[in-house]
Amino acid sequence: MLKRNAMRLAAVAGAALLAFGIAPSQASADTSVDKPVAAAEGPIVVVEPDFAESSGPPGQDSTCTYASFAAGCFRPYGDIFYVQDSRANAASPYLHWQNQLRGPNGSWTLYRAGKCWNMLDAPNWGICNKDFYEHSTVRSDGGQGSQLRWQLCTPAVVGSDSCSAWTGWISNIL
Repeated sequence: MLKRNAMRLAAVAGAALLAFGIAPSQASADTSVDKPVAAAEGPIVVVEPDFAESSGPPGQDSTCTYASFAAGCFRPYGDIFYVQDSRANAASPYLHWQNQLRGPNGSWTLYRAGKCWNMLDAPNWGICNKDFYEHSTVRSDGGQGSQLRWQLCTPAVVGSDSCSAWTGWISNIL
């Protein structure tokens, strides 16, 4: 338990240093640090970091995906992501999500992205409560449409995190 807490503290401290522009002494390809994401055609999107709050498992109204180390779900009503740590080890998984909006010309653009970290230990479920545009909402720019996808990831001490494949895009329909 002490080792797990030390690893969590190190990960949070590293993320805080990078957030303030202080580079670590050794460069790595670590994707667990929240970095801006470049959209194909549009603004750079800053990854929103969240720590999941304890909850029960998702209901039947959720769309779920599973990996050997975690489970992740999205419930459109309330725009809630669920993430479960499925392994009792020193790694705390996260659900990495992306949100696209359809513009008035019909093209999709990355609008938001984030990570929902489960630091609650296995086998606990946690939630990250978000607020997305609904698919049916007509925005002030005339665009209409909102879609989401996610993947489950486990952080690497050095190198790239290990992530599942992205889900397909799903419309944010209640």
